[in-house]
Amino acid sequence: MKIKWTKIFDWTIVDVQEPRPVYHQYNDMGQILTGYAVDVTYLHHGMESLMFGVDTGKFNLASPEYALRRARGYYDHAREQIAARKQRTHTK
Repeated sequence: MKIKWTKIFDWTIVDVQEPRPVYHQYNDMGQILTGYAVDVTYLHHGMESLMFGVDTGKFNLASPEYALRRARGYYDHAREQIAARKQRTHTK
């Protein structure tokens, strides 16, 4: 089997899904928001789910609003990359 070295380092995004909330069920506290996931599909590496976590515990480092803003920012950035790549391929 011959490995295509150019494909190993090519992480071109071909599709991205909108952020979706991820919950975890605890026995004592019930259902708690863990964060937001963004599903990304790469050209040569398949699908991966990126997690933008919520920390509402002791330090409160990432509020649910902050995690959603980060996930939405990544989603928008990925959509721009996909649109720019499609624009480049159409002009060639």
